[in-house]
Amino acid sequence: LDFLNNFQDNIPLVYNESSSKKMVIVEQPKTILIYNNQPHGRMELIELQISDPNVIVIGTNGPIQAQIEPYFDTVSGKLTKSYLLVFSAHLKALSFVHFTIQKNHAATTEITQILTPLKSLRMTKYISSNFHVKTISKNEFFLQTQRILVELNPKNGLLEVPPTETLLRLLLGSAKVVFNKDSPSLKGIETAAIYTNVETDGTKRLRCKQEFSYYKSIFSGAYIMALQDAEVIKLKMTEAETFIVSGPLRQIAYTSSRFVKQRLSVNNISGAEENRLHMQLRIDIRKMSDAELVTKFATDMIADDVEYYTDSNGLQVSFYYVNNSLI
Repeated sequence: LDFLNNFQDNIPLVYNESSSKKMVIVEQPKTILIYNNQPHGRMELIELQISDPNVIVIGTNGPIQAQIEPYFDTVSGKLTKSYLLVFSAHLKALSFVHFTIQKNHAATTEITQILTPLKSLRMTKYISSNFHVKTISKNEFFLQTQRILVELNPKNGLLEVPPTETLLRLLLGSAKVVFNKDSPSLKGIETAAIYTNVETDGTKRLRCKQEFSYYKSIFSGAYIMALQDAEVIKLKMTEAETFIVSGPLRQIAYTSSRFVKQRLSVNNISGAEENRLHMQLRIDIRKMSDAELVTKFATDMIADDVEYYTDSNGLQVSFYYVNNSLI
């Protein structure tokens, strides 16, 4: 039983997490060994939970750039007093690379800022005083790197849908998501949309609409829902808190509400990652009883006649027939 418990504790929730979720105590230098199992090289962001923010990361050619973030506990859905060390690494194909982490001060390691448009942020009481919390205007609440810019809803941190469309612009290495802050959709259902098309000016748009709603008093199982009635209730997130963790390597927008914990991030590293907007979505079902929370994605993406359906673990899920009452 102890073996099984230890084994379950060491299953990473995200592909670039360490296989051990235990905090790295940085009293003596630690050697980190990373293996790339892909047949091609790539740039990657590495994350490690550490005990002390005053560390440097040493690569083959000396200290490398890193940033310190507050550690977000996915179980409690809150920030903690711990720290998350984030650094970039070039991983050669099918090979190992090692780094050394040691306690020290250096300009190569930067402590991130907490940016929020809210006048008061309850989440700040959970984080270390090493992080500076800065109140910004609603117009400054966006994610931005050298390659991508994403404007956010300052009320809840989600991608916001204007009355007609939301655009993800990729213009000669610059991307922008445009939102309407007066969207009536904020009164009820929470949505996110990205539109895509190829225009004469080179703008690319990808439509990807996300909606949150829930059904009450239903019976269901994994991937299957049996509705007692077709009534859908819009999910309101009026109590949501939102903030940005901003650093030189990446920026993350957190949304924390009663049921939804969402993380949107952009990476300021070279390679394919620099053009991507990442989303992590966790639903806290502990306070939701006799209800089914539904999130629906609708895109106009053409997948070359190949359709894939996966769950959060990356396992293939069989294609299912659509229940029209859910649409």
